[in-house]
Amino acid sequence: MEDMQHNDDQRSGSSDYVMEDDHSSTENRFSYQDEEDGTSSSSGDYVDDEDADHTGLEDEIYIDEENEGEELASNNEDMGSDSSQEAARAFSVQGFLGNLAQTLSEGASPARNRSRQGPMSLSDVFPEILSVLNEGGQVGQTGRGGRSERIQRLVNNVANAVDDPYIAMESIRELSEHLLMMDQVIVERIFPIDKLVASIVGLISDRNLKNELELQLVSCRCLYNLFEISPESMAVAVDQNVIPALQELLQEISYIDLAEQVLETLELISRVHPKDILRSGSLTSCLQYLDFFTIHAQRKAVAIVANACSRVQLQDFDTIKELLTILKPIFVNAEDQVMIVKLLNSLYGICGGLRRDYMLEELFTVDVLTQILQLVATSETHLDCKLKCLEIVTVLVSISSQLALEVIEKCDIARVISDCFGHYAKSSDAALHETLMFVPKPLLHSMARAISVLFPAEYEQILSVDTMKEAGLKINSDNLDKLLKNLTPLMVEIYVNAVDFEVRRYVLIALARISSRLTPENIASVDGYMIRLASSALAQNQSLLEKENDKLLVVTGSIAGILSLLDVLTARFAPEILPKLKREGIFSLLQILQSTLSKLKGEGQNSPIDNQESASSDRNDLNDQESEEEDDDSHGLQFGIIDIPDEAEPKRIKFNILRPLTLSYTYNKIFELSKNLLLLSEGNEQTVIKELQEIEDVVKYLDSLKTETFSNQTWFDLWSNLKACIFSGSFEISSFEFVSTGLATALARVVGEHGFKSSVPRKTFFEVFGPSSSKFVEILQSALTRIESFEIVDCGLAGDEGRVASLGKQVKIKLLYDSDAQTDSVPEQLTNITISIHCISSFSALNEFLRHRIAQARFLHSLLPNLSTPATFESETGAIENVKNWMFDFYNDDEKFKLSETIFGAIYKASKAGGSPLSDIWHSVQTIKFKRADTHEIKEPMRVASIYRHRQDSERNCFKPAEDILTLLKFTKISQLPNDIFINAKLSAKLSRQLEEPLVIASGILPAWSLQLTKDYNFIFPLETRLFFLQCISFGYGRLVQMWRNRVESLKDSNADDTLQHLGRITRHKLRISRETMFLSGLKILDKYGASPSVLEIEYQGEVGTGLGPTLEFYASISRDFTKKSLGMWRCEDYGGRGAENEERYVTNPLFPAPLNPSKDNTRIVELFRYLGIFVARSMLDNRILDFCFSTLFFELAHRQCRMTDGNRKINDVEEKLQLLRSIDPHLAKSLRYLRNGKDSTELEQMALTFTLPGFDIELKENGKQLLVTPDNVDEYVNRILDYTLHDGVQKQLESFIDGVSSVFPYSSLLLLTPEELVELHGRLEEDWSPQTLYASISADHGYSMGSSTIHELISIMSSFKTSDRRLFLQFLTGSPKLPIGGFKGLKPRLTVVLKHPEDGRNPDAYLPSVMTCANYFKLPKYSSEEMMRSRIAQAMNEGSNAFLLS
Repeated sequence: MEDMQHNDDQRSGSSDYVMEDDHSSTENRFSYQDEEDGTSSSSGDYVDDEDADHTGLEDEIYIDEENEGEELASNNEDMGSDSSQEAARAFSVQGFLGNLAQTLSEGASPARNRSRQGPMSLSDVFPEILSVLNEGGQVGQTGRGGRSERIQRLVNNVANAVDDPYIAMESIRELSEHLLMMDQVIVERIFPIDKLVASIVGLISDRNLKNELELQLVSCRCLYNLFEISPESMAVAVDQNVIPALQELLQEISYIDLAEQVLETLELISRVHPKDILRSGSLTSCLQYLDFFTIHAQRKAVAIVANACSRVQLQDFDTIKELLTILKPIFVNAEDQVMIVKLLNSLYGICGGLRRDYMLEELFTVDVLTQILQLVATSETHLDCKLKCLEIVTVLVSISSQLALEVIEKCDIARVISDCFGHYAKSSDAALHETLMFVPKPLLHSMARAISVLFPAEYEQILSVDTMKEAGLKINSDNLDKLLKNLTPLMVEIYVNAVDFEVRRYVLIALARISSRLTPENIASVDGYMIRLASSALAQNQSLLEKENDKLLVVTGSIAGILSLLDVLTARFAPEILPKLKREGIFSLLQILQSTLSKLKGEGQNSPIDNQESASSDRNDLNDQESEEEDDDSHGLQFGIIDIPDEAEPKRIKFNILRPLTLSYTYNKIFELSKNLLLLSEGNEQTVIKELQEIEDVVKYLDSLKTETFSNQTWFDLWSNLKACIFSGSFEISSFEFVSTGLATALARVVGEHGFKSSVPRKTFFEVFGPSSSKFVEILQSALTRIESFEIVDCGLAGDEGRVASLGKQVKIKLLYDSDAQTDSVPEQLTNITISIHCISSFSALNEFLRHRIAQARFLHSLLPNLSTPATFESETGAIENVKNWMFDFYNDDEKFKLSETIFGAIYKASKAGGSPLSDIWHSVQTIKFKRADTHEIKEPMRVASIYRHRQDSERNCFKPAEDILTLLKFTKISQLPNDIFINAKLSAKLSRQLEEPLVIASGILPAWSLQLTKDYNFIFPLETRLFFLQCISFGYGRLVQMWRNRVESLKDSNADDTLQHLGRITRHKLRISRETMFLSGLKILDKYGASPSVLEIEYQGEVGTGLGPTLEFYASISRDFTKKSLGMWRCEDYGGRGAENEERYVTNPLFPAPLNPSKDNTRIVELFRYLGIFVARSMLDNRILDFCFSTLFFELAHRQCRMTDGNRKINDVEEKLQLLRSIDPHLAKSLRYLRNGKDSTELEQMALTFTLPGFDIELKENGKQLLVTPDNVDEYVNRILDYTLHDGVQKQLESFIDGVSSVFPYSSLLLLTPEELVELHGRLEEDWSPQTLYASISADHGYSMGSSTIHELISIMSSFKTSDRRLFLQFLTGSPKLPIGGFKGLKPRLTVVLKHPEDGRNPDAYLPSVMTCANYFKLPKYSSEEMMRSRIAQAMNEGSNAFLLS
């Protein structure tokens, strides 16, 4: 029977990108003895390849370091682009000459061995070059001349095929072989291409040779080889009518191999000459026998059609009409993804070329539209295909009213959108605004554009210029009502979550057109969404209008779009809409808006409104018509040696929907629309409603409350009054009223001062509000969305130069020496120089550059003193050596820069302080002064984490003006309410947009709000966004680059990937350990490499496995060892008596530190918690899975300890402490509550309690064992137990754990995550093993498909596993007993099941399954029954989980 294994790919040669390495130079010595095993060791015995004296130890660790050290292009001395180019050029020439000399030397050696005399012939070194350049060679040389004559005779034989078909066939075979052995240059010189093509075309067209099928086959193959070698020969063949000749062979199929070869050849021609294929007259011949072909041939046939349709024009309508009668059923029923892509290209080309309503209505039917939209909604469809589908739909519904009606009534477009977006959700119950943050931006853009043209245009098109469709569509009212109710909230959410201006414009156009279709019956169900959107958008753009003159067009364009939406609503539903607009404060905003615009307009000649022209974002739409008139034959092909496109890409469809905007246009429209709306408001003035008067009374009541009056009843009355005034009958306070009345400020003051001191305020709040708590949170969220004005910091680059590409940009800086260069021994040529430097470089790199240049100058002076500029250098002895210790100060007029700062970060801050435009950084030379420093400053490690470490809690005023709302949201964040209602869609979208600026992140200039909000109010943002933020700011430059590289790969942006290639890579440390001493070796690794920025990979002595699998097992095993009872780290609650043997050795309850006994030496335990902190942080750094079950309270207290800077870390509220104790020791909490409720002295005397900690031999006060608990001191007893259990007894462990984490990255970074999330991240997570999840997460390949019975049986077995079996199976499959975040869907790569073939005809039942842990490959034999499979899997996972061997 075959040995089973964990066989991992050997990945020692692979590495990821990063740029830093700063290993700790100290090694802590730590001795440990396992009380059960009796083994002991010391990390002082650690040995690696640098310490050869300790080679005899049992737990020796071998280290294989790949390019250890920092590799950062920006930190190399590549400062001048000109000099670097010259160096590269010199290197290339030298390399060429060296290679040439080596070639000549090697060529001469055999000659000398043969005693050959005389000079070497150049033809011996470069025979192929001479064979091309020399026309037949010199006299006596027969190489090429003879071959040319031979080919001429073979071509003549082909021309005479009618006379001797056999000779012709053999001649063609030989010609094909010649073609395969030559390149394009040689073929075109020695082949008579015109004659050969004419002969072959005549051969396959000759009816006398119709039955010579094999001859026709080799002829087509020869043509294919010729076209592949010489693409230009295709034009000759097309002129010789090769296309009709080949298509004729497909009219009647007698030889399937011939038909498939014909398709291969036609497909090759169609890539270069699609229009000729299209107009050949017999395009349908490629499809008429499609069902009889192999899947490969079917793909070729469809590819021919797709390529041909890439150049469709109006005159081709009849051809396309005939073609689609065959193509439509193929498209509707297609299942092969490759064919679907080709078919979509066909339809895309047709839509782009036939943009007439009557044509499209005749060609496209409901079933085709339904299939296109189904592809959009399906997760298997690639993003590019989804975008093409949406562009096809956009063309159809924008041109044809009838097709738009079909989509509205029969295609359930709202469901399509929801399903499409749902595939990007991180969990099945994720809210829409959470999901939209992960939807690709191009998909949002295409979806919004398609919806914007679905309905007829509004009566006044403010933002759009597309042609109005027929407005009188007779749509079924029920269908329309359903669509509008479902579509409106979707579009509003897209607007909130999309930062892109163009997407928002499309959404506003769509909403205006939806509003035009509303009726009085359905307006009430959707107007709330639009009005809330309008109020928040106007408030946000109003604040931007006052701050950002460089974005005036975007701001005014957005305002104009919002006002056009309100104009449509008020024109049709004034009585219903105007009161709601007033309550949302929109009229107040309009008055402020007019005043602001008047000031901007009134700035005279410097007015930005008069100076700025149309925005660059409109340029894509300005020249649409010109683009559509381009020459159809311009394929852009540049033939090299062999350069044929993979396919004939259809021309990109251009849309002329958005109106080109100018500031004068948007300014005038805003004034006009706002004036009309304000006039409407004046005619509908209403008296102050009584509810607002009641709110003012509540505000006065809140202001009158005194500190000493806060009792339980006070809180109950407060919440009752508040609920009565904001939810009074049908009245519900608006966000504008909540803020403008002062209620938010008054309530936030009371809650901030008294609401967090005990559990009573929150408890009474939930008692009073009950189900209305969610509505109150919605009001707070709406108010936050409305009033926040947090700014996004960008790098000043747009388009292809921005985002990830910005990391590779260079800036020009002028370095001016600001001291006496002669005195400081600085060469004169370095006192005023201009250099180009990577913007991500640090001043430390600049310091190194200057030292290097000075050392060079001194070296030249020592060699050629008369040629170098005289300088008062120090004594020559050691002069060059001393330069390496020099330090320079860099500064501008206002501020000295730190060496750890990036060039861009420093220049950005100076530019912002000086009020200069951000674009100046990239387009002008920046001046930086420098001088020699008096002291040798210690260089700080260049880490993102260290940059942001200095900014913690430095800018507390960044929350204005939203601080009051944030305080109230934090107060209402109680466990009884779902987490998703606290996520703010607008702020989450802003943070996601901010994280798309890697240069800003790497330069340490993230806005303060992003750093503080994510820690103090982390519940506002979804987990995935906060995790990415944590990785960006705390995991170092290298991992920042790697994360962006992963994103680039997912978007297939090769240009950006090239940029990242130059920035460096992550180094890897490979460590080999012994399984027998794994825990001790693990502690040594953590001690030395825990804080290293490199990736750690583990191997085991005596095992061949390497890579991810063994590493994951290491992390799982160390996790398990940390929970041993013998370590004495954790509380153990063994109320259930003795358990299984494993349970006796390990702590099974949620992990919480056991209180320390002050009478014992606790150094070992405290040190173990430091190692645990390093281990947890290291796992997050390398994205490894841990297998802990931490108590939530463990991280809750650690968070509290990290936040409290005033030293008062104890919890004062006894009731709150009892609740916390209940989570780790419910029995003790129950007992203490029983005592606290008051017992008589008799009962306490019977208990005979003393002042000792229950379950531990620890005195709570001096002589506590002799001090009995009485009714007089029972409260003190309870408090001392709570304080020692939750604070005094665990404080040292928590501090040590925090220190361990902080040695890798700041523990404060973990404040981004809640204690519950941290517990789940490190192993305590419920896993979904349902059949539905498994079917969606497993791939079948290489012998299996998802329909195979073996796959069904496997999923049945996996879904029936118990918890212990799941752990064993995962350990066997991946190396870790736990799934990553996201469950099976989070496995990277995806779990793939493949067929394991038996050898020598043996029975599959005799084999065990095996795996490749690095690839998550499960190799499963085809067992005879499900029972046999179950038994073999059980045997494999029980016996094969402790070794990584070959299978």
